Amino acid sequence: MLEGRGMAVEWARELAEGKEGLVRLETADPNFDTPPHIVEAAHRALERGHTHYTDFQGLPELREAIAEKLEAEAGVAYEPATEILVTSGTAESIYIATQSTINPGDEVILTDPTYLIFEPNVILAGGVVVRVPLIEQARWALDVPTLKAMVGSRTRVIIINSPNNPTGTVFDRGELEQVAEVAQEHDLIVVFDMLFDKLVFDGQGMENIVSIPGMKARTILLGGFSKVYSMCGFRVGWLAGDAALVSWLTNTLHLYVSICASSMAQEAAIAALRGPQDWLKEWLASYQRRRDVLVEMLNTIEGIRCQLPQGGYFAFPDISGIDSDAYRFAERLIDQAGVAVTPGPDYGPRGEGHVRMVFGSESEDAVRVAAERMKKHLTHL
Repeated sequence: MLEGRGMAVEWARELAEGKEGLVRLETADPNFDTPPHIVEAAHRALERGHTHYTDFQGLPELREAIAEKLEAEAGVAYEPATEILVTSGTAESIYIATQSTINPGDEVILTDPTYLIFEPNVILAGGVVVRVPLIEQARWALDVPTLKAMVGSRTRVIIINSPNNPTGTVFDRGELEQVAEVAQEHDLIVVFDMLFDKLVFDGQGMENIVSIPGMKARTILLGGFSKVYSMCGFRVGWLAGDAALVSWLTNTLHLYVSICASSMAQEAAIAALRGPQDWLKEWLASYQRRRDVLVEMLNTIEGIRCQLPQGGYFAFPDISGIDSDAYRFAERLIDQAGVAVTPGPDYGPRGEGHVRMVFGSESEDAVRVAAERMKKHLTHL
């Protein structure tokens, strides 16, 4: 049922394994080290013997910090004691959110393209995937008329991530208002994945769908620390939603899957939210410089077109003018140019003829080297 789905990153990782001198743009793990104050918080937790179970719902102080973040950034109040659940990474949040909202036969709307593990999670819950395209020529904007046309009597959930992985599009207020209108008219649940929320370029910010009147009650927010704070290995995320749902999840699916998130990782997450944030400005500037170098170079190569990502730290170029088979293209790129990327089809049908390039996974110098290698190699194909 799930064989081969969501495996493109692992395919690229295995292909790259053991090869010397590669520039690795296939995995969305930031090249920056975790900020020292966050590491120190985890270290202190270990030294103090904080190695036991926490409250299954998560440390109260961490839930309070998440609630403070949401009220400050989205203008919406969440009750830390009842409306926030700390999870073992955002992957757990996605799993338990889909399992708790989708019944067999329910239709679930995903954007095309979208994060590659959404589809397997929908299938595991017995749902039926319905894809609404993002319009590449409009910087991967949401096709709102198609969204409205695709909603039917069996539609139950809309899943959206912004910034979008893999395209880097950041949905604007108008687009989210259209999603909200559809959700409210048809009594749908929205799962809104905001994992890359602070990684938005050109001085812009991320709009949160819960800030739209009436949407808090029908939205499950998913967030975490892996990408913004370079804490992929800490495995701590969170989910915010209706109190009854959070209570049920805490005592059922979350309990069955992980019991609680790592105690020392939760203390590190508190430091991430409440500690210094000044370092993020330089990180964001560095990601934007890498984006600009990579996209500018890609768009000078005949047969490649690449939209400028608005957020995240990945680009999703159309390489079909060189090779319509993204897997073959990615394999040749590793073997001949020494650059590892992820084939696009796992992100949805519109990923055919595309590859994802994670410019956040390598240094600025390495991203420049990758761009130069691709320019040299692909120009001579």
